[in-house]
Amino acid sequence: MEKIEELKKKAVEIKPDVDAKQSEAEQEKGELAAQEKEATEKLEAERKILQEKMQGINSEFIGKYEVARSRNPDAVAYINQGTCEGCYLSIPPQLAIEVQRLTDLHACPNCQRLLFIQEAEEESEETADASAS
Repeated sequence: MEKIEELKKKAVEIKPDVDAKQSEAEQEKGELAAQEKEATEKLEAERKILQEKMQGINSEFIGKYEVARSRNPDAVAYINQGTCEGCYLSIPPQLAIEVQRLTDLHACPNCQRLLFIQEAEEESEETADASAS
């Protein structure tokens, strides 16, 4: 009986702390729910923007990108000095030449990331900057 009385006293003493913790938890739960709602709205807005941008792109390219993205979060890698910057393995020379031609999308034989030549992109940016001036 004495133990029961002691436990009841402890329960009475602890009750305000428990109530305070519960109210804090409820408040945090509300804040997290608001953050989740905000993040969901932002995600939907980004998806709409992505859909708008993807409308002008060849569906075959989109399919290749989605396959590469399903294998690696970084679906694109540059070829730097004959090496894939995604997996750091050598690219066959013929594949590097085909990638440089920019006629089709090619994937790394090892990591399956889509390959691009960095110099070609930099040159096209320089050309675009020069023509804009």
